[in-house]
This record gives sequence, C-alpha cells and structure tokens, in this order.
Amino acid sequence: MNSGQNAHALPARRDALMTTIVQARTYNEPIDMGRIVVLRQLHSPGISARSLLCDNATVVCDGDLTASRLSGSGKLIINGHARCDTLDFIGEIQCTGSITCANRLTVTGLARTQAGIDASHIVITGVVNAPRLFADDTVTIRCIGSGLSVQRAFPYAMHRSEIGVIDTSVVTAEHMVCDRIEAERIELNHACQVRVIPSSATLLHDTHSRVAFSAGPDGNLMIKKRIASEITAPSQRSISDCPARA
Repeated sequence: MNSGQNAHALPARRDALMTTIVQARTYNEPIDMGRIVVLRQLHSPGISARSLLCDNATVVCDGDLTASRLSGSGKLIINGHARCDTLDFIGEIQCTGSITCANRLTVTGLARTQAGIDASHIVITGVVNAPRLFADDTVTIRCIGSGLSVQRAFPYAMHRSEIGVIDTSVVTAEHMVCDRIEAERIELNHACQVRVIPSSATLLHDTHSRVAFSAGPDGNLMIKKRIASEITAPSQRSISDCPARA
C-alpha cells in the first residue's frame, strides 16, 4: 500500500493488486494504477485504474479517465472522456468529453458533460446538464430536495436539469427541460418542459409539466394536446423534494 502527499511525483505503473492511498498529489505524467483511494486531492494529466474511490476528495484529470469502477464522494473534474464499467458518485462531476459507463451510472448531486452520457441505466438524483443521454434501458432524473441543509450541501439543488436529447426505453423525470425524448414510456413530474416526444410513446405527466409537440413516424411535428388520461395526480414523493414549481 502506497501513500503520497508531495507534488510532482514520478508516474505510477499498474499493479492490479495494489491499493494506492493519495492524500494530496500532483503527477506530471498520466498514471496507471490498480486501486486508487483519494483522501484530499489528486491531479494528473490522465488516469487509468482498476478502481478510483474518492473520500470527499477532488480529482482533476487533464485528459481521459478510465477505471472499472468510479465511486465515492467529492468532485471529479475531467478535461477529456470518462470511461468505466460502473459509476456511483455523490457530489459533482464535470466532464468536457463524454461519460461512458458499461453498466449502471448513479450520481447524487451534479453531472455536467459537454458530450453526453452513455450507460445501461442512468439514475441522477439532483441536476444533470448534457447534450445527450443514452441508456439501454432507463433514464431516471429525480430532484435532490430543496431544504436548507440540502442547499448547503448541493448549492445547485434548485437548478433545473437541462438536456438536449434523451434516448432510451423508459424515462422518469422531474424538474427538467429537454428538447427531445426518444422513448417508449415517459413520465414527467414537477414542472418538466419537453419540446418533442414520439407520437407512439406512452406519456404520463402531472399538471405542471408540458410537452409541446409529438413526432409521427414520418418526423412531422404535431401540437401535443393534453389528454385527461395522461394527467396524473402529484407523485408520491413530497412536493418539498423538488424546488418550487416554475
């Protein structure tokens, strides 16, 4: 087991069985390790690891980040692409490239990417900003809450999620603005605003959410009329779980 606190250390080589504990370290060259546990801060031009665990820490990667498992809490700043098998993180993820996850991606907090997110299942409790979300099965976007303690821990909790396109089978979303959803089943709550959905999709929404248009098989847009059978009662989650309705 290794530990490090000094800056500008030599690049590390992979040992799949080794756990490297990082207090505060800056690497001049990309690192390739087994398991990395970050307690305070890690800064590297690129990171490759069997797993990366943040213990309320900040990781800054100036290139691509690749790990079988990304987990923990704190802040991930990736100036490149992120690739993993599973991702389970509490805090803030900012990525200039894409985030690709072979299995489930779960974020409690903020996920912001300039190139999109791709996973089998996407679950965001908080806020997500992305041009595109693609999931093999489901996309779930939930409010993180609106109390004072939540706002202290997550200053962005009152913000809406903003997404260009969601492409999956089932979408369940709250407090979101989205240009287009491609899905078979869509459920919208807590003031979601969506421009286009497929005319063939099953839609459920509360009275504060809106869909502007539906797109037919030929791609032509039709104004989406409100149908009584699509309107649901407020979700079982307390309205206090989400910011005030817009």
